[in-house]
Amino acid sequence: MNDEKKIKEDINGRLHSQDQELRSVEKRLRAVERRLSRGDMPEDDLSAYDTDLEKELEDTREGIVGITQELESLKSNAAASGELTLELQSLRQQVTELGRNIHELQEDNARLADLIPEDAREGPEQFSTDLMNEMAELRERLEKAEKRSRINIGSMQVPLEMSGIIGALILVLTGALITAGRWDIIRSPYFSFGIAFIFVITLLMKFYLTNRAKA
Repeated sequence: MNDEKKIKEDINGRLHSQDQELRSVEKRLRAVERRLSRGDMPEDDLSAYDTDLEKELEDTREGIVGITQELESLKSNAAASGELTLELQSLRQQVTELGRNIHELQEDNARLADLIPEDAREGPEQFSTDLMNEMAELRERLEKAEKRSRINIGSMQVPLEMSGIIGALILVLTGALITAGRWDIIRSPYFSFGIAFIFVITLLMKFYLTNRAKA
C-alpha cells in the first residue's frame, strides 16, 4: 500500500510538472501571436521558433504517455481499493485534459507558422547573398571614382589634381618674375585677374571631365 501511495504521489508530481510546462508553452505561444500581429518579431526568432516549440510539445506528449502507462499498471494492481480507483480516475481525467491542451497548442502553432512571411523562412543564406551583391556593387563604384581622378603615364596611374598642378605652375611663374625683377607685372591687376581666370577654367574643365566619365 505504501508503494502504491508513493507511486500516486510521484504521478501527481509529474502531472503537475507537465501542466506547468504546458502553461509555459501556451504563454510563449500567445506572446509570439501578439508579436506577429504587431509585426515586430525579429527574423532570427521566427526561424527558430517553430522547431523549438514543436520539440517542447513532443517532449510533453511523451511524458504524458509514460504517465498513462503507469496509471494502467497501477490500476491493475489496485482493483480492490475503491478509494484508489477514484483517484486513478481523477488522474486519468487530468492526463486526458493535458493531451487535449497539447493538441490545441499544436493547432495554434501550425496556424502561427502560416503567418510567418515567406521571406523570413528563407534563412540567413538569402541575406548573405544580398549583402555580398551590394558590397560588390559599392566596390565597383569606388573603383570607377578612383579611375576618374587618375591619368595614365605609360603603365603607371598617377593621381590627377588639376587645381594643384595649376597652382604649382603659377608659383613657378611668380618666382621667375620675382627673380627677373618684374615687379610691375606682379603688381598689375591683370596678373591677379589672369590667375583667377586660370583657376575658373581649371574648375570648369574638371567638372566637364567628371561628368563625361559618369556618362
